[in-house]
Amino acid sequence: MKYDRDDAFTQNRQTVQASLSQDKAFATFIATTFFLGADALAKANQPVFMWNINAEFAGHPTFFANDGALCFTCAGHIGPWLAKELKVTKVGLLAYGGAPQSADCATGVKASFAKYPTAKVVFDDESIGFAQPLGPQVTKMKQKGVQFVFTCVDLQESFTLAKEMQKQGLNAGQQLPQGYDQNFIANNPALNHAYVVPQFLAFEQTPQIQEIKDLFTYANKIGVKVSELTAVGWQIASEFYTGLKGAGPDFSQAKVVQYLNTLTHYTDNGFLQPLDWTKFHTDPITHPEARGAQECANFVQIENGKFVPRFGQPGKPWVCFKRDEPTVDNPTYQSFVGT
Repeated sequence: MKYDRDDAFTQNRQTVQASLSQDKAFATFIATTFFLGADALAKANQPVFMWNINAEFAGHPTFFANDGALCFTCAGHIGPWLAKELKVTKVGLLAYGGAPQSADCATGVKASFAKYPTAKVVFDDESIGFAQPLGPQVTKMKQKGVQFVFTCVDLQESFTLAKEMQKQGLNAGQQLPQGYDQNFIANNPALNHAYVVPQFLAFEQTPQIQEIKDLFTYANKIGVKVSELTAVGWQIASEFYTGLKGAGPDFSQAKVVQYLNTLTHYTDNGFLQPLDWTKFHTDPITHPEARGAQECANFVQIENGKFVPRFGQPGKPWVCFKRDEPTVDNPTYQSFVGT
């Protein structure tokens, strides 16, 4: 039996509690901005499969996702490497005030450039409001010579920024943290040339892997338009199936969880960078040893309303760094199909 519930954006805690008391579900699938019901689901020991953009994911061994526990504030190679590839030396940073997730993201960007100083953060505003005009911010970025902007905001705010940069003649690129949305970018040409780093292998990477082909085949069969969340739904459904199969014919919630937590290299047939569920539940901010041995990203750039792959090598779309690599000078290029 399948139960569909809408958590009405901020009503996640109430929706989770209602589901636990009424649905008697074997597992919960969830994609929510505010995961306020995390503790209740964890206490119930129910397998949870989710789109992971939430700090609340960390610390719960019954939760599984398209990514491990997120290290929002950790220094990483990817942003500084992108700046180096684009030959920019002055970057700007925008984040929402009063939004802890956005503030943590900004902390991570600054920590990254402090550790791998390929560029200098010359403008930093972490106090903007939702749906705020950005005229003064763009004016200051222009005065400071900003060449590229890292943002910790939603896609609509990124669009507002792009329009304002065009208006003021600031010829700077930007990275969109939530920009993998074909319909939005096709209808908003101001975002042309921006970069996007999806959580999973972009559909446009070539040659297209079989798992992505299968997703589109099935989606077309049932009349569903594929989007970022469609892909994540496919990925976590595959993860759930993997857990059921691994638990055996006499499966239970506990056996599904137990089996998945033995996997050290889960990639959904190359759709995801490797997930090590023996340690990826652990909060990497408080336990740095829980981070993976490497960090990887695949890039697309918006060109004339379409996503175009960038920076990868033929058949090796992931740009990866060893976690302890002291510079951004030595990336490796990888594919996770068949690994």
